[in-house]
Amino acid sequence: MALTSIFLATIKMVKEYRESIFKVLKLRRSGRVYYYTEVSFPDIDESRIDGLIIIIVKGEIKEAAFFEMKSKNNGLQQKQIERYLNISKRLKVDKLITVSNEFVANPTLSPIKVKVPKKVSLFHFSWTYLITKGQLLLFKNEANIKDDDQIDIMRETLYYFGNPISGIKGYTQMKTEWKELADAIRAQKQLKVSDKYIQEAVLSWYEEEKDMALMMSRKLGVHVKSSPKEKNSLKEDVNTLVMNNFIEGKLSIKNSVLILRLLLNLKGA
Repeated sequence: MALTSIFLATIKMVKEYRESIFKVLKLRRSGRVYYYTEVSFPDIDESRIDGLIIIIVKGEIKEAAFFEMKSKNNGLQQKQIERYLNISKRLKVDKLITVSNEFVANPTLSPIKVKVPKKVSLFHFSWTYLITKGQLLLFKNEANIKDDDQIDIMRETLYYFGNPISGIKGYTQMKTEWKELADAIRAQKQLKVSDKYIQEAVLSWYEEEKDMALMMSRKLGVHVKSSPKEKNSLKEDVNTLVMNNFIEGKLSIKNSVLILRLLLNLKGA
């Protein structure tokens, strides 16, 4: 609840931070915005959803978004998110945003597999991603926070998020399937596309690649993007790993022609 309150309060108070988050979520940046925590709708479901943003224009609700936050080692739960998606559908809330220490290649993906209803969009942010968004605003660049008071608020928020007591942590280890993959390659076993652990290992690599991009962004003060993931990216990378025992990636630095190409060779694992 503390994380939800502080995060939503920062969005409310820091204009540039709000606009950067709203841009990713494709939320309108005009109108009157209301922020709520611990919302429930007893006539529909007894659940208490961590956060809610409502955007009103000319007295009408034009957009709304639910937020579900996790910290420490608490991961997203499939049944809970499916329940919240159902609430979103029934109330015509068109966005559900999950936040946790889990990483994804981009905010339109989710760490868990759920069926998303039509007219509802599911987004996911890692806490590291949200911290990086805030830190970039404090660098001397075109995205500076202009108001001095808002700069102080952003700094205090990041200070809290960086404290271990907040429960926020970065990407600390690969999934258990990664070790299974390394052991299989070391034992010179024949890999198969149908092996489920290979797909999970590739997803772990995506998370590590994203973490590298976020860490570089914070060091350089400009956005660094990991490889864009298309619809067939996972399938293609699994095939490459099975056939050649390596995975490729890249990091693109804003305002630079330089592209860092990554080659993770597992043949010697």
